[in-house]
Amino acid sequence: MKQIDLVQGSEEWHAFRRGKITGTRLGDVYSDKPYNATDVKSMLFNFGIEFKKSAPIKELVALLPAGAEQQLIRSSPKKIGFYETIAERLAIPADDENVMDRGLRLEDEAAQEFAKRYNKVVAEDGCWQSDDDERIINSPDRYVVPEKGKPITEAVEIKCLNSARHIEAVIENTIPSTYDSQIIQYFIVNENLETLYFVFYDPRVQSVPFHCIEVTRESLGDLPEKYKKFQLEQLAEMDRIVERLAF
Repeated sequence: MKQIDLVQGSEEWHAFRRGKITGTRLGDVYSDKPYNATDVKSMLFNFGIEFKKSAPIKELVALLPAGAEQQLIRSSPKKIGFYETIAERLAIPADDENVMDRGLRLEDEAAQEFAKRYNKVVAEDGCWQSDDDERIINSPDRYVVPEKGKPITEAVEIKCLNSARHIEAVIENTIPSTYDSQIIQYFIVNENLETLYFVFYDPRVQSVPFHCIEVTRESLGDLPEKYKKFQLEQLAEMDRIVERLAF
């Protein structure tokens, strides 16, 4: 063990800790459930190793070849501390800016970058309203301007997250599930929408400031119809309650 002569809480102390896994951060990096029995069984099956389906997970893990368990651990979903450490190692300064404030500040810049990269003309709309019920609405960040007389079939959702979340989106090439309903609402309100470009933008990550994931109506299956039906049922129930209480 090396002893580092630093005053805790000093600027030098904080600088030294950046890009390292501290005791405080360990909980944000380490997953106490990196894999489950199904994962182990799948790996055993791939290795052609026989096992009892009813065996407890410890017995299943014991059947794995050397190094296989570490492979399972490495492939498990990463926690946010993993990406925060990467951001620090890339010398991206700490950021406490409100996500909404950052989004408003960078949204137009991100939209222009999208338009340039995809060679498309984009525009703004205040709000979209469903033909099925005027109370079902969506506020698009941008939409792709269609040919004259044609319906809007492409839209753009922009997220300017903190650098750790941005790096996570780039590395995993996935959209966090917290945005699922927001994505689906685009396709519910605009029945002509075919593609939503989900843009992640952070100019501080100089190597990959822009990342876009395309979501198609086809990829969502019947989710837009299910979510629309749910909203219509909820609105109908609200109407009944309001009518009963409006006396």
